Amino acid sequence: MHRNTLKSALAEARRRVEAHATDGASRLALRRAFYARYGDPLIAGEGLGTAELDFLEWEVRRGVLKPGGSQWWRSVNLGLCQDAEAAAAVWEWATHAPSEAVLASLTPAVRFWIHFLRAPSATTWYRAHNRSIVDGYFGALASARDEAPTEQAFLRQVLDRVLFAEALNENSQGTALEFAANPRFVAVALLVSSDTLYPLTYPAPPERGLLSSLVNFDDVLDSALEVALDGAIDLVREPLYRAAAVWLDDSRLLGLVSSGKLRYP
Repeated sequence: MHRNTLKSALAEARRRVEAHATDGASRLALRRAFYARYGDPLIAGEGLGTAELDFLEWEVRRGVLKPGGSQWWRSVNLGLCQDAEAAAAVWEWATHAPSEAVLASLTPAVRFWIHFLRAPSATTWYRAHNRSIVDGYFGALASARDEAPTEQAFLRQVLDRVLFAEALNENSQGTALEFAANPRFVAVALLVSSDTLYPLTYPAPPERGLLSSLVNFDDVLDSALEVALDGAIDLVREPLYRAAAVWLDDSRLLGLVSSGKLRYP
């Protein structure tokens, strides 16, 4: 049926990722190529890949993906690249119709990416992307423990925020929030342009708070946004992680929250 075996298709996907793994710019090029083909753009651009690529551009600017940057950030991003490229390899190898037996042989994250390829939407994208990210968090646990305390706190914020964005999408169909949570659009680009929410310094600096940010009006707005966003997540963290465990088919998430606090690493 196929000239190449599934094993060889997956091996080629791994080689492609390894060839782009040396630095952030190469990884960005790999992800741009993926979304140029599979991002389901409305008119032009990266379509459903816009949010991820905006975030990846921020990672590149921050320097965490370059050799000597952050082992944690490099590892989590690499896992996402590997999952998506493996899914694309299976998708093309099976001429867009992988059998149930083939799907059963794959990791959950790769299966979620295949669901995205089969039916591109905000919901299938969040489930694929976030399952890869969650796998990365658990897979890079040892590296997370080597990060500075301020960076560890930031890693917790990042996971909270990406799951909260997914929750907005899952629960906002037909409302104004659906636009804000859609990965096609600019909300993520606006967030990562804030040095308060997503700092360019590595490791992350200590949290400044509202009073210490009263240098100029932009600082006040950024800090107020951070307080509002993270404060909202604090109120719903336990139900958020319970829901995410269902969406992502990953019960490990249930063990991350204790007494309303995220316990990582």
